[in-house]
Amino acid sequence: MDSNKNILSDLKGDKYTSKNPIAIKLLNNFFNTISSLLKLIDPNDINSMTECGCGKGQVTQFITDNIKLKSVNSFDISEEDFICKVIISKNMLTSILKVFMISI
Repeated sequence: MDSNKNILSDLKGDKYTSKNPIAIKLLNNFFNTISSLLKLIDPNDINSMTECGCGKGQVTQFITDNIKLKSVNSFDISEEDFICKVIISKNMLTSILKVFMISI
Protein backbone atom coordinates (compact mmCIF):
# COMPACT_ATOMS: atom_id res chain seq x y z
CA MET A 1 0.00 0.00 0.00
CA ASP A 2 2.86 2.41 0.74
CA SER A 3 4.21 2.01 -2.79
CA ASN A 4 0.83 3.09 -4.18
CA LYS A 5 0.90 6.22 -2.01
CA ASN A 6 4.35 7.12 -3.41
CA ILE A 7 3.19 6.66 -6.98
CA LEU A 8 0.06 8.74 -6.43
CA SER A 9 1.91 11.56 -4.70
CA ASP A 10 4.51 11.59 -7.49
CA LEU A 11 1.80 11.90 -10.13
CA LYS A 12 0.47 15.06 -8.44
CA GLY A 13 3.79 16.84 -9.06
CA ASP A 14 5.23 18.26 -12.27
CA LYS A 15 4.84 15.57 -14.91
CA TYR A 16 7.90 16.79 -16.83
CA THR A 17 10.26 16.16 -13.91
CA SER A 18 8.52 13.10 -12.49
CA LYS A 19 10.62 10.08 -11.55
CA ASN A 20 7.58 7.85 -11.91
CA PRO A 21 8.37 5.25 -14.63
CA ILE A 22 4.78 5.28 -15.90
CA ALA A 23 4.76 9.07 -16.22
CA ILE A 24 8.15 8.95 -17.97
CA LYS A 25 6.92 6.31 -20.45
CA LEU A 26 3.73 8.26 -21.17
CA LEU A 27 5.63 11.50 -21.77
CA ASN A 28 8.20 9.78 -23.98
CA ASN A 29 5.40 8.31 -26.09
CA PHE A 30 3.66 11.69 -26.21
CA PHE A 31 6.76 13.52 -27.44
CA ASN A 32 7.63 10.69 -29.87
CA THR A 33 4.13 11.04 -31.35
CA ILE A 34 4.56 14.80 -31.71
CA SER A 35 7.95 14.22 -33.36
CA SER A 36 6.41 11.74 -35.82
CA LEU A 37 3.64 14.19 -36.70
CA LEU A 38 6.12 17.04 -37.19
CA LYS A 39 8.03 14.91 -39.72
CA LEU A 40 4.85 14.80 -41.84
CA ILE A 41 4.75 18.60 -42.09
CA ASP A 42 6.45 20.32 -44.98
CA PRO A 43 8.06 23.40 -43.37
CA ASN A 44 7.08 25.41 -46.47
CA ASP A 45 3.40 24.69 -45.80
CA ILE A 46 3.24 26.23 -42.34
CA ASN A 47 4.79 29.40 -40.94
CA SER A 48 2.94 29.97 -37.66
CA MET A 49 1.53 28.10 -34.71
CA THR A 50 -0.76 28.94 -31.81
CA GLU A 51 -0.94 26.71 -28.76
CA CYS A 52 -3.86 27.27 -26.41
CA GLY A 53 -3.37 26.00 -22.89
CA CYS A 54 0.41 25.80 -23.11
CA GLY A 55 1.08 25.56 -19.38
CA LYS A 56 4.77 26.27 -18.85
CA GLY A 57 5.48 25.91 -22.58
CA GLN A 58 7.33 22.57 -22.71
CA VAL A 59 5.39 21.31 -25.74
CA THR A 60 5.68 24.67 -27.50
CA GLN A 61 9.45 24.61 -26.92
CA PHE A 62 9.70 21.03 -28.20
CA ILE A 63 7.81 21.92 -31.38
CA THR A 64 9.83 25.08 -32.06
CA ASP A 65 13.06 23.12 -31.47
CA ASN A 66 12.02 20.65 -34.17
CA ILE A 67 10.42 22.85 -36.84
CA LYS A 68 11.31 26.42 -37.70
CA LEU A 69 8.33 28.77 -37.74
CA LYS A 70 8.11 32.49 -38.39
CA SER A 71 5.55 33.05 -35.65
CA VAL A 72 4.76 31.12 -32.49
CA ASN A 73 1.99 32.20 -30.12
CA SER A 74 1.09 30.38 -26.96
CA PHE A 75 -1.06 31.27 -24.01
CA ASP A 76 -2.52 29.84 -20.86
CA ILE A 77 -4.60 31.17 -18.00
CA SER A 78 -4.34 30.20 -14.37
CA GLU A 79 -7.10 28.28 -12.63
CA GLU A 80 -7.82 31.38 -10.52
CA ASP A 81 -8.18 33.56 -13.63
CA PHE A 82 -10.47 31.00 -15.25
CA ILE A 83 -12.71 30.74 -12.18
CA CYS A 84 -12.83 34.53 -11.91
CA LYS A 85 -13.80 34.89 -15.59
CA VAL A 86 -16.50 32.23 -15.27
CA ILE A 87 -17.99 34.04 -12.25
CA ILE A 88 -17.83 37.41 -14.05
CA SER A 89 -19.40 35.89 -17.17
CA LYS A 90 -22.17 34.32 -15.09
CA ASN A 91 -22.85 37.66 -13.36
CA MET A 92 -22.87 39.49 -16.71
CA LEU A 93 -25.25 36.93 -18.19
CA THR A 94 -27.55 37.29 -15.17
CA SER A 95 -27.52 41.08 -15.59
CA ILE A 96 -28.22 40.81 -19.33
CA LEU A 97 -31.12 38.45 -18.69
CA LYS A 98 -32.58 40.83 -16.08
CA VAL A 99 -32.40 43.74 -18.54
CA PHE A 100 -33.94 41.58 -21.24
CA MET A 101 -36.79 40.49 -18.93
CA ILE A 102 -37.48 44.11 -17.92
CA SER A 103 -37.68 45.21 -21.56
CA ILE A 104 -40.24 42.54 -22.51
